[in-house]
Order: sequence, then structure tokens, then C-alpha cells
Amino acid sequence: MNRFLTRVRETYDRGVAALTDKSKPYYIQNLLAALIVSFFAVTALFMMTGYFSGQPAFTSYEAYIGALDTLMFLLAVAALTAVLILAMCLSGAEKILPMALVVSVTVFCSFLQNGTQRNIWLSVGIGLVCYLACLWIFNRFEAPFSSLKPGFGMVKIIVSVMFVLFVGALSFMSICRLRSFTYDTFDFGIFMQMFDYMKETGLPLTTVERNTELSHFAVHFSPFFYVLLPGYWLFPTPEYLCVMQVAFVGVGVFAVYGIAKHLQFSPKATLLLCTLYLSYPSLSFGLFFDFHENKFLTFCILFAIYFLLKRKMIPFYIFAVLLCSVKEDAAMYLMMIAVFMIIHERMIKHGVLTLLLAAGYFLFALEMIQICGASEAMEFGYRYDNFALDGEAGVGQLVKVTLFDLGYSLTQIFTLEKVEFMLWMFLPVMFTPFMTKKISTLVLVAPMLVINLMSLWPYQFDVDYQYTFGTAALVIAAAILALRRLSPKKRNLLLTAAVMTCLAVTLPRVTARSNSYINGYFANQAMFDSSIAFIDETLSKDSVIGVEGNVMPLMHDYPHLVLDPHSDELAARMEYYIAKLEDGDLPMTVDRAETSLLPDLEPVADNGYLAVYKNPAYPIYEETQQFIESVIPKDAAVGTRNGAENFMPYTYKHVSPNPHYDDLLMDAEYLVTKAGDYMEAEFTSRGYEFVGEKGYVAIFRNPDYAAFMTTVRFAEQEVPSDVPVGVRGNVRRYLSAAYKDVHHDLPMEHLSSSVQYYVAKVGEVADEELTAVGFVKQAENGLLVIYRNTTDLSAAAASGGSSSMLTALLLVAAAAVAVAGVLVLRKRKTKRKAVPVVEASEADTETDVQVEETAVEETVFEEAKATERKKLLEELFADTDIDVSGDDL
Repeated sequence: MNRFLTRVRETYDRGVAALTDKSKPYYIQNLLAALIVSFFAVTALFMMTGYFSGQPAFTSYEAYIGALDTLMFLLAVAALTAVLILAMCLSGAEKILPMALVVSVTVFCSFLQNGTQRNIWLSVGIGLVCYLACLWIFNRFEAPFSSLKPGFGMVKIIVSVMFVLFVGALSFMSICRLRSFTYDTFDFGIFMQMFDYMKETGLPLTTVERNTELSHFAVHFSPFFYVLLPGYWLFPTPEYLCVMQVAFVGVGVFAVYGIAKHLQFSPKATLLLCTLYLSYPSLSFGLFFDFHENKFLTFCILFAIYFLLKRKMIPFYIFAVLLCSVKEDAAMYLMMIAVFMIIHERMIKHGVLTLLLAAGYFLFALEMIQICGASEAMEFGYRYDNFALDGEAGVGQLVKVTLFDLGYSLTQIFTLEKVEFMLWMFLPVMFTPFMTKKISTLVLVAPMLVINLMSLWPYQFDVDYQYTFGTAALVIAAAILALRRLSPKKRNLLLTAAVMTCLAVTLPRVTARSNSYINGYFANQAMFDSSIAFIDETLSKDSVIGVEGNVMPLMHDYPHLVLDPHSDELAARMEYYIAKLEDGDLPMTVDRAETSLLPDLEPVADNGYLAVYKNPAYPIYEETQQFIESVIPKDAAVGTRNGAENFMPYTYKHVSPNPHYDDLLMDAEYLVTKAGDYMEAEFTSRGYEFVGEKGYVAIFRNPDYAAFMTTVRFAEQEVPSDVPVGVRGNVRRYLSAAYKDVHHDLPMEHLSSSVQYYVAKVGEVADEELTAVGFVKQAENGLLVIYRNTTDLSAAAASGGSSSMLTALLLVAAAAVAVAGVLVLRKRKTKRKAVPVVEASEADTETDVQVEETAVEETVFEEAKATERKKLLEELFADTDIDVSGDDL
């Protein structure tokens, strides 16, 4: 016991001496640091106490200050400072202060955030505080946790535990949100119904995404979902998707671990990077928003980059294909990875091959969307309408405006909301992607420009939604590559500040939102569970059911759903309707206008939370369906007017809503309009024959449809579909969808240089006008006349549609990058021959600087071997007269 007390006394004396050693210029800062630690810790404690007492400081600072006991606060600071000084005397100030400062500042900053709201400017302040604290710590003290020196084995165990906690916690929160009816149809219910259809039919069908039976691949082409399908066969529940989504995001931490270890980061720096990944705000925030394919991008991108850096090309290409399969625009991420391979990693062949793979898959995916039944422009259209300056839209137009009107592009990128988005993405990594001399690293974050910053779709530059997951993976990868070239001290400083910022920003918001979901579920667990049973007991899966958005996800296995039927046309299709009573949000049919076709809905049952109604007019809808099927063949082309498309059975795949009058009606064999909502003479005067009226619809038939199709076939025989074609007026209707490069009403002087064929109605254009510009008449069928261009049209091929333009641009870019890479390599080879020996940089236990020149590596290796051989020989012949450096050898 005496020996123990003696050692304690000696340790105490050494600590006091170290703490008060005036020979050290910063000994006073040790005492000051103890006081600052106490201040931050006590402030956080009082704020936390106020939170639990119902007066959190961050929601009412007036109430917090009014309730604050100033004397108690100062006494607590003094007491904690005394305890900390005593601890420093016993163990040494250099070991305790850095750890205590990091923990106290992080905890304090965490309580500044109001968890229910995002505040990027407060987050900027928190990041600044964390950075300044780390700057002081690393300049005046030992690095935080310097006494902890884990190996990679221990780091892997810690990362695995963090992964399990991450997946377990966020999965539980997501399931609570699901079972408290706070998930919505968009974007969770559509995927649940899609997976049920895939389980039963193998096809990704839904009825709620566009309120008709439609393949989801007609909206977004995402074959990656088939990777999840085997698990869904075993666990066909919404909870399965909640868990798998979080798990795939979480497993990306092992790719971060692998990249850091491969780049020779220290175990401690590797652990910090993994912590940074799991606490990165946009990943955690976005996981609370339902379910979406974009969230699988992070996993694919990080593992693709890991195998790329390891030069394991077979796994790399597997993950490259998986990445593309997530979504049609995912190919853009792979394109930038390919450019990174060429200009940063100097993998010319694999880079060009990857670039062509990405471009080819992108065009293939766009074509598949059309084949699967796309009825509207994909997101490169309406989500980038701000770039349709001259009336054109599409990928080609986006590229054109970006290249030739850079000023306008900058006005679309640097708006307040998008600058805030950039802060959300780069602040958590302390802007490290920009701290590199190798600008080629920034290629990885280039997709942010197109995917997030150029779009006018607000969700694409909002970290609460799914569009940040691919960008986040690339930002983190770029940060790691930049950090590898910094000194160990600066790297650890930035990593510590980044982790502190991420924890301080992310944990309060995740905690606040999860508390809302968890408390909401457990407070009403019995009601929620009984509601699920109530649905199954009251409704049949064979029924057509109208459903509200929040209820729909728990009815995913009901194959015939109509979403939000707030119109007579949609409401007529449903046999039953279910909604939450608290919403008071019933379809129009409950309180309909006098002109409505439908009677009031009849209440069937409720459980105090959900109510089910029956549509007494549903037999009229069934009668309408039978009438349509008895008159119109399933393969007929049908035009509909005034919402009548909502009465068409799902089995009709050739339905065109609201076609125009006159000749535009000729491409429809039948016309369906709402009963009582038409004038018979209006259609008969245009050649349609009245067939009949029954239920909700009236049907007309086009007797000239056969002649119309004959004209279409005539055009197909005379005009190739892969050449540019000019048309006059509404002649485009006579050219099938196979014609992609069609030009309307071009001036005569531009025809010879723009199109290969010209199609017009007989009598609408004089032969002399076309022969004057190099065209000859090729064929005529009484309705159409076709002319062929006899001049050289080499320039016309360059005026193709957006897809061909994109292909050409990508091929040119690939060729340019390849040539640039070859020139760089050739230049470096010449340089190696001129200077065969290059001095390696000074080694450091934690530096990640790698010699990138193969010739230099071989030279250094040979010199090291020669030096070692000479040293060995000198030791061997030390007692002899042999000169090992001379000719004696």
C-alpha cells in the first residue's frame, strides 16, 4: 500500500511540475484549456438538463437564461476545472486535455442544433468552432487520443461494431416510421407494390405510380432491383426493404476502410474516415426519406473505386455494371470515374473501355425506358427545362447550352439554395477535396454539377432526399484521395474536425426525428397493429381500392389500387376507398358537384383510425369495362378525350390521351370520350362513326384508319428510319415512332443540307420548289408524296437528335482523353530517359505519398538492393584487406 501511495505521489509531483513548468511557453494554456473544457462541458450539461426539463436552450434561449442558476453554473465550472487539474496532475496534461477538448466541444456543438430543422449556417459555425478547437489542440498539445494506437485488426472490429449499430438503429427507426403510417406512396408504396408484382410475375409493375398498370422501368430503368428480389421472396415485407436500404448504405463503410488501408493511412486515420462516413449528414438525413434506388449508388461507387485503386479489374467491372443498373443516369457517375482512371490513374485502355461502357449503357437505358412504355419525357427533359432556351430539350440541349453559354449555366448553378447544398456536401469533410495539387481528383465530384446543381428539380439539391447518395460517395472518395497527400499532422487535424462536425450536426437531427417516429409508433402501437388487421379483414385483394398516400405502403400486396382518386374518372374505377379518419380528406365523390356522374360513397366500417367506404356506382364502371372490351379489340389504337382514359382497362396498351382534331385523329382507330360530355356531330363531321354509349363512355370508330395505316406502311417502305427526314405540317403522324430524326417545316434553303428525305401531302408543295434545292420525287400514294435528296449530306449526320449528339460528344471526349493520356505518358517516358534517377521523398510513418512513376520505383528499389548488398559485404570482409567498393570483388 505504501509503495502504491509513493508511486501516486511521484506521479502527482511530476504532473504538477509539468503543468507549472514556466520554461514551457504555453504552460498557462494548459490551465486555460482546463477552464475551457469545463466551460463547454458544463454549458452542454445545463443545456441538456434544460432539454429534459422541457425548456431546451435551442428552442427558447429566453426561457433557458431565465431558468439558469448563474451561481450554480460558475460553481460547476470551478469544480470541474479542479477535478480536471487533479486528473492532469496524476496522468499528465498532454494526455487528458486533447481528449477532453474534443469531447466537450463536440457535445456542446451538438446541443446547439435544433434537431427538428436543418440550419446550414449554424452548421458552418459549428464546423468553424470544431476546426479552430482542433487547430489549437494540434498546435499546442498532443494529438487527441494519441495514447491509443490500435492496429488494423482492432480497427476492423470497431468498424464492424459501428456498422451493426448504424444498420440496427436506422433500420429500427425506419420500421417505426413505416408502421406509424408516415411513409408515403412516393417513394415507398410504389416500390412495395412493384416488389410484390416482381415476386409473383417477375415484372416490375405498379398501378399507383401513374394510376394505371405500368412497368416502373418506363419511369426509371433500374434492373438492380433484381439483386434484392431473392431476399424479398424469403421476406416479402416492407420491413425487408427498410433494412436492406440501410444495410447497403452502411456496408459502404468497408469500402472506405479498404480504400484508406490501401492508400496506407494509419489505423487511427482509417477509423476516423469510417466514423466520418457513417455520420456524414446527407447519408443519414436521406435514409429517413422512404425508399429509393439512388441509395444503392453509394455502395456501388465506393466499391468500384476501391477495386479500381487495387487494380482488381474483374471486381471493378462487376461493380461498374451494378452501378449502371441502379438507374439510367447512374452511368454519369461511371463516366467520371472513367475519366478519373485516364487522367489520374493513367489507365488509358481500361478508362476508355469504361467510358464507352457507361455511354453505351446510358443510351441503352434510355431506349429501354421507351420500350417499357414511357409516356412522358424522362427527367433529363422536364427536370432540366431551365436549359431549354431555344425550345429544344434533352441531353443534347443540356450539353449545348453548357458548352456555348457558360455564363447562363453559372447563373443556374450558383443560387442561394444550391450554394447551401454545396456547403452541406463539402463542410462535413472540411472542404478537403479542394486541398490537393492534383486537380484531376476533382473529376470525381463533377457529376454534382449535372445531377444536382444544373437541375431545377428542388429535391435534387436537397440533402433530405435521395439524389445526394451518389454525389456523397464521390465527395468522400475525393476527400480521401486529397488527404493522402497531406502531412500526417494536417490530415489528422482535418479528419478530427470533420468527424466532430459530422457528429455535432447529424446526431441531434437523427435523434430528434427518430424519437418522433419511435414515440409515435409505441404511443399508438395497438391502433396501428389493429389497423393492419382491419384492412385485411375488411377488404379483398381482388377488389379495386382507392387509397390515400400514407395508407398505401401497408397495402402493398393489394394488386389493384388507385392512388388519391380525387376526380370522378378515377373514383369511378374503385370498388372501395380507404383513408385515415383524421385527414377528413375524402374523394370528390363524397361532396360532388351536381354534374358528377357518381353518387356518394357509402361507409362500410372503421376502427377509429381508418375508414372504408364503398362505391355504389362501381357496377356502372364494370358495365363500362365490359362495353369497351366488347367493342374495341385489345390491340387497337385508341384515342381518349376529357379523362376517358381512366375508364380504359389495363389490358389496352395503345391508348393516347387527348389527341388533336383533324388529321391528328387519324392515327386512332377508336375514340373514347365520357358519356354526356360530347357532341356527336363534332366527331362525325371529322369522319368518325358513332358506335354506342354505355356506362360512363361513348365510343366512335374511325373508318379511315385502314387507309391511314396503309399510308404509314407506304412511308416505311420508301423512307429509311435511320436518316434525317423533313416533313410539312402534320405529316409526322404518318411516320411511325421508329423515325427519331424528324425536322418540321424547315425553310427550303436549308433542306439540302439538313435532311435526306422530304415528306409532304400531295398538293401542299410544288415539285419545282424541291427540285430547285436538289430533291427528286421518289414515290406518291395519293395522299403523301416523298422526295429524296440528291446532294451530299455529309453534314446532315451531325444534326441528329439528342441521343446521337450525346453519343458523338462522348466518343469525341473519350478519344480526346485517350490522346491526351497517350501524350502525357509519352512525355513522361521521355523525361525518364533524360533523368533516369529521381530522388524519393522523405519517408514518414504516416505519409501516404506514393511514387507514381514505374521507372522511378524500379530505380529506387535497385539502389536499395545495391546499398544493402554493399553493407552486407562490408560486414563480411571487415577483417580483410579486400575493398568491396573497388575491383577486388
